[in-house]
Amino acid sequence: MEITTTMVRFLFPKCDMVKRTDKAQLLRCKGEQGKAKVWLPLSKIEVKDDALDADLSEITMAKWLFLKTELPMFVKYDEFIVKSEITQQQLTESSSNNKFNN
Repeated sequence: MEITTTMVRFLFPKCDMVKRTDKAQLLRCKGEQGKAKVWLPLSKIEVKDDALDADLSEITMAKWLFLKTELPMFVKYDEFIVKSEITQQQLTESSSNNKFNN
């Protein structure tokens, strides 16, 4: 079985990545639209240094999560598709490990 996820990638100033806990990263956004603070769960994002500018980080996350935040009003982003192959065995193991199953 194939799972397709739309991801977004954007650059963000490191100086505006103001606080990080064990579970989340706080981003401080500002622009013509005003100001906002956005918490992102670390388990749902990937943060890397930008290859061209040491003052920026590249953040990658699922589009559904991105759209639930105020980030689309403040950043320019690229979309890309990730396809993952899930075997029947992985699916079975996942459902048997689900604590909500009776």
